[in-house]
Amino acid sequence: MPVGIYKRQKRVINCKICGKETTVYSSAGKFCKECYEAKSKKEHRDYNRRVKREKRLARGLKCEKCGADIGKFPKAKKYCPDCRESVALEQRREHYKKNREKYLEYSREYYSKPENKEKHRQHARAHYEKKRIDNLP
Repeated sequence: MPVGIYKRQKRVINCKICGKETTVYSSAGKFCKECYEAKSKKEHRDYNRRVKREKRLARGLKCEKCGADIGKFPKAKKYCPDCRESVALEQRREHYKKNREKYLEYSREYYSKPENKEKHRQHARAHYEKKRIDNLP
């Protein structure tokens, strides 16, 4: 054999992921072609997510509502701590407005059942009793 030319050696292995028997031409081969492509795709996706996150954190984040600097490692990604509660309240109100009929229907069904009526009455009595005791001189 001339220098610099070698014959590729092939060997049969079991894929580390799916266990399928496959032929590889490298001593480092551990996976079948399908599993290798899927694994490679996942690694690229994870890498790109990590890089994008690092870039976003490096430039810092601004609150979408007031524009204040959130910092590099925020708990919430969109709003500063001051705006977070008010935005959550607005979102809950908006959700209730959109789904008001569902809430009312559920309430009618719930309180129309006898066992729930009694449970509600007991709770109301306990609350009234506690309030009455707290207001005694």
